[in-house]
Amino acid sequence: MLGRMSNASTAEAFKTLLRTVEPEKPLADLRLYVEGPRSVATALDARFANVGACPKKYLLLGARGGGKSTELRKLEALLRARGGLGIVTIDLDATGVTAASVSAFDLLYMCGIALLRRVEGKTQTQLFERLRAAYAGEADKTSLGKLADALEGLKGFGAALGGVAGMTAGAPGAGAAAAAGVMDVAARGIRLLPRRDFFISESSPQGQRLLNLCGEIAAAAQRDDEALCVMVDGLEKMNGEANDRFRAVFEQTRLVAEVPWTMVIAAPPSTLTTGDSVSNLGYNTSVVWGLVGESTLLEEAVLQRLRGVGLPDDVIDGAALSLMAEMSGGMPRSLMQILLESLWIAVQENHDRLTLDVVRRGVREVGLDLARGLDMPDIETLETVKAKGKLPGRKASASLFAAGKILAMPPEGDALFYRYRVHPILAGEL
Repeated sequence: MLGRMSNASTAEAFKTLLRTVEPEKPLADLRLYVEGPRSVATALDARFANVGACPKKYLLLGARGGGKSTELRKLEALLRARGGLGIVTIDLDATGVTAASVSAFDLLYMCGIALLRRVEGKTQTQLFERLRAAYAGEADKTSLGKLADALEGLKGFGAALGGVAGMTAGAPGAGAAAAAGVMDVAARGIRLLPRRDFFISESSPQGQRLLNLCGEIAAAAQRDDEALCVMVDGLEKMNGEANDRFRAVFEQTRLVAEVPWTMVIAAPPSTLTTGDSVSNLGYNTSVVWGLVGESTLLEEAVLQRLRGVGLPDDVIDGAALSLMAEMSGGMPRSLMQILLESLWIAVQENHDRLTLDVVRRGVREVGLDLARGLDMPDIETLETVKAKGKLPGRKASASLFAAGKILAMPPEGDALFYRYRVHPILAGEL
């Protein structure tokens, strides 16, 4: 434990921490990563030893705010340290993409663009021209912009987090072979044909053409005996339609499942009931539980943030720290939201400690945000989950799960079924 600081120093440290706590973003500094006993990153890293022999597809499942994006970035760091993989990352959030409009066809096109970063010279240009034509179909392929624009618009984990390891890739999207209009994500960015709910099968001429072309790009992008791995994030922000979008991208077409490279994708936060439906298509699913039931690790995550700006452990009351862990429900995002709101109160009211009262008020602010928009059917659904620990119906509970208002709990002991609970902040109000 560090020594006590002056009130002025504490106030400045609180302000510094306020600028760095960003609950809505993945963890930028992996030195602050707290590994839980169910770490998906560690588990998948161990499975990647022989990934080159047979490209696999991994979906990270879980509620919004449970740490899927952070686990994805931790896995990337582990795989880069392992070596032997050509890793390309795509972050839709970094490009301002509306994830709800992304189809499997769009995702495949973006993977092709991302892989082109590993190709040089005339081959890169030629493959891009063919890729545009395969994606655009009957539409005007020139409206999709130039190669330089597409590469500039794609963002990867490194670009999103200001220097964390990663290549550049990522973007928005929706259909093909239709609308003449074009969505331009940035001044210089990737352009995609805007058509919602556009479905293309892998067995259709268009689907096969794009799949084959992306296979050629992957062959050109591969170096030596290095296997390719594309990692995708940013599909999370789908909320109410997450279950339907999950099925549209991963179940109703095999466009993503059949690509000739390994993929690891942080999937939309649909209820875990959809996870089993994709296993027959060849996907491996891993649930990211956050730090459920790991109060010590949750408290350590907060203390690491405090220490990072020079604050001693005792700047937060023990009871206040325990309350943060309990009220987060094991969700890293909720934990950081509570910390952020508590810091705001401390700074605004010139507190030199995070007391139990300050944190209680911080919890209330997070609760007000969680409760926003709930109607009577939502409350009835939450009451059912609280009473029975089960989802009353996929349609009724999908948006509540996706938004982190309902949380999935790991099976206990020899149990086979997931349990569900209302976020503890909301549960106290029911």
